[in-house]
Amino acid sequence: MSAQVDVQEAMREFADVLRLAGLVLDGLPDMDDRLHRVKADGDSRRERSGAYVGHLDGWPAGYVQNFRAGIRRNWRYSKGGIQLSERERRQLQAETKRRQEAREAERQRLHERMAGRLYRMIRAGGFRAAQEDHPYLVAKGLTAGPRPLMDRQGNLAIFAYDIAGKLWSMQRIAPDGEKRFLRDGRVNGLHHPMRSRGWKYFDERRPLVIAEGWATGETIVRLTGVTVVVAFSSWNLDTVAREFRVRYPQARIVIAGDNDHRKPLEIGPDGKPKKNAGREAALAAAEAVNGYALLPEFEPGDEGSDWNDRMHRYGADQVKAELLAGFQRAVRAST
Repeated sequence: MSAQVDVQEAMREFADVLRLAGLVLDGLPDMDDRLHRVKADGDSRRERSGAYVGHLDGWPAGYVQNFRAGIRRNWRYSKGGIQLSERERRQLQAETKRRQEAREAERQRLHERMAGRLYRMIRAGGFRAAQEDHPYLVAKGLTAGPRPLMDRQGNLAIFAYDIAGKLWSMQRIAPDGEKRFLRDGRVNGLHHPMRSRGWKYFDERRPLVIAEGWATGETIVRLTGVTVVVAFSSWNLDTVAREFRVRYPQARIVIAGDNDHRKPLEIGPDGKPKKNAGREAALAAAEAVNGYALLPEFEPGDEGSDWNDRMHRYGADQVKAELLAGFQRAVRAST
């Protein structure tokens, strides 16, 4: 006997799962074993809070996450198949493993090619210091002092490195705040070290702060001068924190996460209050590395979710004092 899979039915089933999780789709999902970012219910024009990966090789399966609603689940095609013999099952598993390894090898090849392309762009002088009046820097109140690089299209260029210091990719931040990584560039486990790569030589007796986004990281380093790296997203905090823990076993790791405090006031597509995904991710990452989660607090009616938002709302002096007090608590907690 052989497995019978109705490809269109599998794609429709996966699409139903994605929509139930609150993702917004235009037609059927792309099941090419690549990460796809899409809008989720409630997203603004530039937001992409939904993510999914699906494949049709072997037995169709996939993964869906709604960062806005805090939903995360796996999916496996449930219809259209017939019982396999043990021999056929082993053959199918072996074929699936072979294809997965081939896809991973291809993915790595694309990552390496994009890294090489980025190095060539740097050598060709494709970046320069961002202008003081860059709209994103103005909106974040970060025009004074050192500014990041900018590409020829006016996007801020936030370079992404692995724990060994190799440059793999970059995040582009458009003037309107839209954030995108290079196509085919690596993302998982990468970080951006604030103020070049001085983190390699930091004093492990001081806090090592891992922030979710660049504006948060820049805000913290300007106010406090501590060593800060940026993980780019809530779902990447855990991986980045674990790699730094391995590299620096004695480091006092502080996760300066986002506090999506207004999300639980909203009802998700499953009829339940949405999760505070930023807070949960920061707490989980801190627990995984025996670190300390330092989150900004807001009044119920306050807008914003990160330390830059809190600085706008309550002023630099107050936020600086809150951060320094938090670092002291982190140091005491680790002794």
